[in-house]
Amino acid sequence: MMNVIIKLVFWITPLVYVLGVAISLWAFLRSRKAGYILFLIYFLFLAYVNFITITVDRYIDHKVYSSFDQQVQQEIYEAVDNAAADVMKKHGAYGRALHMEVEFPYGAILLVLALWMVASKEKRGAMPAREIFKQKIKRSE
Repeated sequence: MMNVIIKLVFWITPLVYVLGVAISLWAFLRSRKAGYILFLIYFLFLAYVNFITITVDRYIDHKVYSSFDQQVQQEIYEAVDNAAADVMKKHGAYGRALHMEVEFPYGAILLVLALWMVASKEKRGAMPAREIFKQKIKRSE
């Protein structure tokens, strides 16, 4: 159960970015205001960094640094694990707690919530700000 929770926590950040992309696109299509495009670009960039670059990095590491075949690598891992277990038995150590740092994206979550709250108040097909300013300029002339 704890393993599932840990995996879900690691997926929170990319899910927040994808949700940010969806909300900013929805907000732009709803109100046609150009400011939402900046949020869309921001969240697209973050999603790109979290999904694409990490995947490409893992692929490059796998292709470049795996000089042994899978069976040899498995035997190496088993030998290291067995040696570590023998040393721990000899000295009476039985392992230790795993320390993990989890980055929780508070800022991104607040930004997505604020974006959704502002966009949900927009009128459908609202007039973009530049059109409003053009009308005010025409009225003043």
